[in-house]
Amino acid sequence: MPLGKTGIGVLWTPPPEESRFVDVDLHVPVPKEGVELSWKNRTAKTGRYFRDIQKSEPNPSRDWKNSWEFVELDGTQAA
Repeated sequence: MPLGKTGIGVLWTPPPEESRFVDVDLHVPVPKEGVELSWKNRTAKTGRYFRDIQKSEPNPSRDWKNSWEFVELDGTQAA
């Protein structure tokens, strides 16, 4: 049974002419709590939603960690 943390992230790179129209949203269920983490609900007892990226750049910056949406869950999440 895993005891650490699980990270889930999403990064996208649309074509340059489309970049201002693309907003991918990460929604992650937290099975132990029956809730979903997203930009609308950022915290739960066993998880946290870190970033909501509303506009992805066509060429991700050197600071790529701030270019992707990310959720982190604690321990095993089996319901």
